[in-house]
Amino acid sequence: MRYLTAALAALSLACAGGASASNAVVVNGWTIDEDVGRFNFSRAVTGSTNIQSQVPEAPYARILYLVRQPDGTWQASLQADASQPGVEAIWLNGANRTLGLAAMGTALTTKGDQQSVCNMRQTGDRSKVGYSLCNSVFAREIKDLGVLLTPLYVLTGKIGAYRADSEKLSAALLGANIDQLWAEVDRQTAAAQQQASQQVRAQVQAEAQALTQWRAGLREGVQTLCGPVIEAKTSVVAISVRGRGVVWQTREQVQPPDAATDGFMAASYCSSL
Repeated sequence: MRYLTAALAALSLACAGGASASNAVVVNGWTIDEDVGRFNFSRAVTGSTNIQSQVPEAPYARILYLVRQPDGTWQASLQADASQPGVEAIWLNGANRTLGLAAMGTALTTKGDQQSVCNMRQTGDRSKVGYSLCNSVFAREIKDLGVLLTPLYVLTGKIGAYRADSEKLSAALLGANIDQLWAEVDRQTAAAQQQASQQVRAQVQAEAQALTQWRAGLREGVQTLCGPVIEAKTSVVAISVRGRGVVWQTREQVQPPDAATDGFMAASYCSSL
C-alpha cells in the first residue's frame, strides 16, 4: 500500500504531539495525541508492519509497549513484539509530555484534517502483515470512506479514517508511572544509539586499516578498481587502465576492486585518472 500524500512531512512529533485542543485527554500528567499515520514507525517498533510510504520516519521516537494481561489490564514493557496479539506500541515525548499511538495507517486522505486511513482487508490481519493502525485495538474509526480511489488502483473492503482512541489509551495507562517509564526508555534508547555509533566508528576504523594494509601490499598483478598493477614502487604504482593505457598513482590514491557500487561509477572514476 502506498500513502496518497506526504502532507505535513516536515511536521515533528514535538509539534504533532501538542494536542492543544481543549478536550485533549491527560493521563498521569501526559497528554494523549490522537493524531496517527503521519510518521513511519516501522524501524522503531518491533513487529511493525513494513508499509511502503512516503511519510518520514518519526523524528522523535521513544517506544513503549503495552502488553495485555489475562485479566484484561495492560502492563507497560520496554521490550515486546507488536506482531503478536495483545501487544500495542505507543510513542513518548518527554520534551512536551505527550504520547500517542505508534502505529502506521496505509494512507492519508487529502481532505480535511488529513486523517489516517486503513484498508482493513489489506492490513487488518496482524498475523499476516504485522502491527499497524488497521489492527490496533487503540484505534477508533471517525469516518467510513467506503471506496477510496487512488491514481493506480481502487482500495476496496473496509476503508475508514482512524484516530487513536484516547479513552482506551488513558485507561490502559492509568496505573502506569509514565515519568519513570519515560526516563528508563529514554536511557535505554540513548544507550542503544551510543552503542550503534560506536559500532559504526569501529567498522569505519577497521575498513580504513584494511585499506591501508591492502595498499601497502600492492604489487604486480594485483587487481585494482581500474585495472591490474603492472609495476609497483615504494610510493607509486603503475596501473593498466582500459582505454587509458598506463596510469601512475600514489599508493594512497589506488582504489580496491570493490570501491565502486556499480560499473558506471567505476568507469567514470577510472576515465578521470
